[in-house]
Amino acid sequence: KKYQDRLTYLHMKDLSFTERNTFVYEELGDGTLDIPAIVQAGMEAGVKYYVVEQDSNWYLTNSAVSNAYDYMGSIKASFDYLRQFFGKDIKDIVPQKPQRSNPQIQESQLSVQLYSVRDRLSKVSGDYNGIKAVLKEISGIGYKNVEMYNFLGLTGVQWKKLLQETGLNVSSIHQNVLTSESQIKTL
Repeated sequence: KKYQDRLTYLHMKDLSFTERNTFVYEELGDGTLDIPAIVQAGMEAGVKYYVVEQDSNWYLTNSAVSNAYDYMGSIKASFDYLRQFFGKDIKDIVPQKPQRSNPQIQESQLSVQLYSVRDRLSKVSGDYNGIKAVLKEISGIGYKNVEMYNFLGLTGVQWKKLLQETGLNVSSIHQNVLTSESQIKTL
């Protein structure tokens, strides 16, 4: 709330704690974070995009389990959870909180970080039609926007065409600071 005038998009993750005092990432609504209160704070701050990110869990890293984890299913579950907030007033989400204004979250405000489906994208890196198939699946879930994290061997021009063909927009880019002219031109 302190920096709400600087917020234009909000990364959305959920998590649970284990008995070993570590945490695991969960689909939105399945963890311990108060997602309705976070959505409410975002609405009050005038957030433009809510970016779903299903991060990897420590126990999935470099294991056979990681290959079996359904990241696409995970981002769908998070989308379905957030669907309950579409077109709702703040008072309908968290009724005990005083309402300052009447903002609503719209489906068009949801975005997904492509890193969330890196397992699928890494298998088709450099393959235009393979990447297109993954983007169509994301669009089929209902997402209208993506947060890019990697060009996956394609040019900016190819990505523009891919996004147009799949009906997706770029809400943001998760990128290190660009340090060279060639990186800036590629972007």
